[in-house]
Amino acid sequence: MDQAALYHRPDSEMAFIYTRNEYHIYLRTKHGDVAQVKLLFGDPYDFEFDEKGQRKWNYQEVAMIKDAETLNHDYWKLAINIPQRRLQYAFWVEGKDGEQVIYDDRRIMPYNEQNLARMDCFIVPFVHLSDEKWAPNWVRQTVWYQLFADRFANGNVKNDPPATLPWGDQAVHPNACFGGDLAGLIKRLDYLKDLGVNGIYLMPIFTAYSSTKFDTVDYFSIDPSLGTKAEFKQLVDELHKRNMRIMLDGVFSYMSDTSLQWQDVQEKGRASRFADWFQIRRFPVGYKPTDNPDIAYDLTYNVHGNNPHMPQLNTANPAVRKYLLGVAAYWTREFNIDGWHLEYAAEVDQKFWREFATTVREINPEIYLVGEVKHSNQRIVQPGKLDGVVNYPVTEAITRFAANKELSVAELISVINDQMALYRDQTNEVMFNAVESHVTQRLLATCHGDSSLVRMILALTFLQIGTPSLFYGTEVGMTNQQAPRIYQSMIWDEDKQDKKMLRFVKVLTHFRRNFAKLLSYGDFQWGPRSNKYNYLSLTRQLGKHQVFALFNFGYTAIKFVRPQNSRIILSQNLLDHEEKIGSNGFLIIELTTQGE
Repeated sequence: MDQAALYHRPDSEMAFIYTRNEYHIYLRTKHGDVAQVKLLFGDPYDFEFDEKGQRKWNYQEVAMIKDAETLNHDYWKLAINIPQRRLQYAFWVEGKDGEQVIYDDRRIMPYNEQNLARMDCFIVPFVHLSDEKWAPNWVRQTVWYQLFADRFANGNVKNDPPATLPWGDQAVHPNACFGGDLAGLIKRLDYLKDLGVNGIYLMPIFTAYSSTKFDTVDYFSIDPSLGTKAEFKQLVDELHKRNMRIMLDGVFSYMSDTSLQWQDVQEKGRASRFADWFQIRRFPVGYKPTDNPDIAYDLTYNVHGNNPHMPQLNTANPAVRKYLLGVAAYWTREFNIDGWHLEYAAEVDQKFWREFATTVREINPEIYLVGEVKHSNQRIVQPGKLDGVVNYPVTEAITRFAANKELSVAELISVINDQMALYRDQTNEVMFNAVESHVTQRLLATCHGDSSLVRMILALTFLQIGTPSLFYGTEVGMTNQQAPRIYQSMIWDEDKQDKKMLRFVKVLTHFRRNFAKLLSYGDFQWGPRSNKYNYLSLTRQLGKHQVFALFNFGYTAIKFVRPQNSRIILSQNLLDHEEKIGSNGFLIIELTTQGE
């Protein structure tokens, strides 16, 4: 056994309170190296004395379950009940070579009676209710729909900016405007309700210089091209009447260089009252431009990326924190929003996010907070901070496997399992699974126009643990080959819509919502798969309720015998009286227990 591969970290995603008395513990071992693992656990104060007067700890010994495998590691899991809310534990590990060891808080040692008596266990002194991390339950029942207001629907031509493009034209630069607004979105709410989505993630709407609104000028106002606060309040109220939720986009890592604050810094330099609002290296502030206006060099201040028009905010400054927390409190309290999608969250310090979460949760304890983070980040989702992050490592792996053919079946499964192991179970349940968004190419373009492959990717994504998200227009076959930041206007002409895709998305969204409990809390197990023939399967199960899915990404049809006690939920490209699944075909079935 490779003892160096044994790994556990207490008080982390490997050991945490899940519900009030349920504690989850994980152990990582080398892949294929360990035969079995048992957890030795109990109350740290539960002792008895033997005939010699020596103290002996009373503990339970329970076998752990191999929960997941990757190319390099195996993950073992056990959920235990700790009504006394305190715990100590160690691991008994048996390798496939027959070696047995005890792994405790201090060392790895041979398994024998003497070493059992002198274990220095991992200890959980006491679990406080404040240590529990539990996002609002409604998130697990939500299918999100991300939309860009300017490109979704135009309900009021009177607020169209100058040089607004005709609806349906091809945008040629990121700052193009099409006239979409909040009034148009309100008029299309019944469309979204019928589509099956029940959460709207609205890209930035605060006053900004650009049409995309990522460069905020004033956080306390809605951009006039999009509408008014009264219209936004109407939008929120209309969504809530339909049992739908709304999540705002917050860009709190930088401001626009056209903002009052930065203009004052440019004018007054070090004497500006906003000089410490930004991360300035030296005065006067400046840079050397390039042919690309969004890229500069020799900057005297920190910016987002290399964009001189996005000066980085200094959230360590109490005045900046007070201002931004006031922004969050204002929109949460006055408009009763349900969530915040926080752009570039990793660029902001951790203290700010803790204060941000406290501020908005005091107003709305049921609010959902998700960070736009491109990489793994456990710190930002610790108890008291954000609920989850955008699950790019998982959704990108699915696209790289299915569309780009960059990963094998085994590599895809390994990546997903590794990512799931990085976070607490309750965090995984509310991760934001967006396979297509404002920072990606259109999925149909990535799939080279193959809509059947798009449906495969969407179905596989909706079966993952986490809350799924659609990008506006995916359901009607929108595509473009241009850079992701050049967004097109929504296709409302029914003659130009992909009706088959629209019907599919409606079935998929309703499936995800109807099976939300199973797909959020249920066990996830990969089933038969093949690197050679490029197919994979998975099972989601909660109690006796079970869903099985088989995806064929290969070129050869595969045989499948459907159990009698099952019904087809969703399928594509079934052949020979539903006995085979063709290329780019899949099958999702519900297995029912006889007699139910």
